[in-house]
Amino acid sequence: MMMSRSIKIIVIALLALIAFKPAKCQDKKEMTVKLTEPAKAGKLDVEIFNGTINVVGYSGTDVIVSYKGIYYPINSNQNPGNIDAKDASKKDSNLDVSQADNVVKIVVEKPRIVDLVIKVPRNFSVVLKNLTAGDIKVANVNGDHEISMAAGNITMSNISGSVSAHTNKGNIKVDMNSVKKGTPLAFSNVGGIIEVGLPLTLKANVKLQTEFGKANSEFDVEPKSSAGNLITGKINGGGAEILMKSIGGDIYLRKTK
Repeated sequence: MMMSRSIKIIVIALLALIAFKPAKCQDKKEMTVKLTEPAKAGKLDVEIFNGTINVVGYSGTDVIVSYKGIYYPINSNQNPGNIDAKDASKKDSNLDVSQADNVVKIVVEKPRIVDLVIKVPRNFSVVLKNLTAGDIKVANVNGDHEISMAAGNITMSNISGSVSAHTNKGNIKVDMNSVKKGTPLAFSNVGGIIEVGLPLTLKANVKLQTEFGKANSEFDVEPKSSAGNLITGKINGGGAEILMKSIGGDIYLRKTK
């Protein structure tokens, strides 16, 4: 009798855990954001607690936000709707999106986990922040770009303008077609490699520094000061400052192919 009662208690407890499961996978949703001035450059500002961000530049004039993931607590399946240029913001139970003067802001608060795919016009700057873990990818955009991650990989391709990128644990790989004149570039991480490709004719002052790794450059650096884990000097006569710093990983400064 006692054994039967114990089994019932365990079954009830398991059913309760299932009933109050704090996470739920959501179907993919999509939202279209109209810009105030579609013909002008814009800015995307995203902050998430956990998950992935994938930003892709395209030939359109809207910002298209697709998202899916696991959210806490369980959310409804409501349609998020769209944002036109006159709307201040749109909010569903998963994320907040707002647009004003060509600045699109997206915030996903903790403890939600979300995977974002965002299409933006090509002349767009991005400011992306991940507070815990996940990967960030950016492609085909021209602007001033800032990326900050607690942990995860940063990958950027076909980029123009300027870049500041940091991750506490992960790799950074960036390929730039052109660099905004006079603008510094900065890349730093912990526990991963940094690999940056820059145009052949770029004029810059470089500092490549790593602890417990090796610094490498395909550019001729003059006058070159090198100690295996440190390279400083000028490329193509000098210009804007470029800083690449890693703790625990190798650094590669490459020529864009």
